[in-house]
Amino acid sequence: MAKLKTSGKLLNIEVGDRIIKVCLSARHGKSFQILDSFMFQTPDGAVADGQVIRPDDVAQVLTQQLETHGAQDAKNVIFTLTSGKVATREVMLPPVKDNRIKTVVETNAADYFPVDMSNYRVSSKLLERIEGGENPGCRVLVSAAPLMLIDSYARLAEAAGLQIEAIDYCGNSQYHVLRGIKTEDAVMYVDVNVMSTLVTFMANGVLLLQRNFPAGGDELITTAMRASGRSDSEYLQTMQDAGSKEFLDGILDAEQQADCLSRLVSGVLRSADFFKSDHTDTVISQVVLIGTCSHLACLRE
Repeated sequence: MAKLKTSGKLLNIEVGDRIIKVCLSARHGKSFQILDSFMFQTPDGAVADGQVIRPDDVAQVLTQQLETHGAQDAKNVIFTLTSGKVATREVMLPPVKDNRIKTVVETNAADYFPVDMSNYRVSSKLLERIEGGENPGCRVLVSAAPLMLIDSYARLAEAAGLQIEAIDYCGNSQYHVLRGIKTEDAVMYVDVNVMSTLVTFMANGVLLLQRNFPAGGDELITTAMRASGRSDSEYLQTMQDAGSKEFLDGILDAEQQADCLSRLVSGVLRSADFFKSDHTDTVISQVVLIGTCSHLACLRE
């Protein structure tokens, strides 16, 4: 997606329906040094499935938080999209040069997604080159994001006085982090967020499969918040407290806790079953829990 030259400090922001996450970094040679990271509650009703409905409200609280954390001088931002509106698909292209992949993907985008592509922005990432054998080619991950979703971040950046360097998709961001972890066997990374969960299967730096489903820690957090008599403004505090078994046991019985996590656990199991059906010769050596809600009590078990 659109990229601009920047210098100095860089903001990396993920705007969720319940929580906004911010990472402040600075260029250090060819890499970045993380200076600070924090998260805060999204204004009620200001974001829906990752789309910023009320950019002025989000910009106001974002600006306040940046000032609180001494990051008000950072004006360049990379937004990371976490939304069910973003469609992804892995495709196999014939052997083509790197500089031709974008053109081939855009030309055939309508074949990948059964929607009016004039309303979407398409991006692609080369996952693997398969050479030799009977079917050489390029494994490519293709993403399509609605223009109205992207435009909502442009309005947010304008309202907050920020300059957009790039807009990325959470799946692509996570892939770039995990590909540096070299493992011979397949590893299943379960990124548990508030409203959704992203499951990524990697082996020796190669992305094997990625699935996103709309279930996260929100059901348990919201139930715990109501049971403890807390208000909506205490959502973030409840999310942190829900990592304590002692806290949850004091307000919810074991059956209630399990019921709140049932949709999330079922989604993880379905992702694993789908992977096994499509990769019959690949063994998952371990499951790694990551993400904002990976600390929730009982989830590991």
